[in-house]
Amino acid sequence: MIKLLKTCLVLLAVIVLPGMATATHMTTVSVNGDCDGWTATVDVHFRSSVFEADLDFVILLLDSEGVELERFEHASVITRDAESGADVVYNFGGTWEGLFQSAFFVVQGDFHIYAPYGWGGVYLDEETKETELQLECTVPTEDYAWDRVKSLYR
Repeated sequence: MIKLLKTCLVLLAVIVLPGMATATHMTTVSVNGDCDGWTATVDVHFRSSVFEADLDFVILLLDSEGVELERFEHASVITRDAESGADVVYNFGGTWEGLFQSAFFVVQGDFHIYAPYGWGGVYLDEETKETELQLECTVPTEDYAWDRVKSLYR
């Protein structure tokens, strides 16, 4: 009886542990921005039995004092097909709506992923990650000469 129990435990470990080691998670998140807008990249590693996950994120534009100037919220179901493999990259982007006078900003991204798995989706892989980028955005004044702007970027 003990031998049968040990054999069952070993078989259970062989079946369950590899699935636990490869949970659906975000391997990398990054944000980028400029004077016009933002981009976000999310690299996701999917558990072998999972083909979709819920991804939601918030992108914030903050001034140098940390005051929120703009907010972009996104929620969607991300998917992969069987041929794409376990690692998939998702790209997002948007434009800023306002005109701001400050030269220094922070772009902050808060990302959350969750993926049900198992028989009937009774288990859940879940993860949250944050990232930020400091951004300098200098806008020339009205009387600024175009030739001067071009010479700065040569």
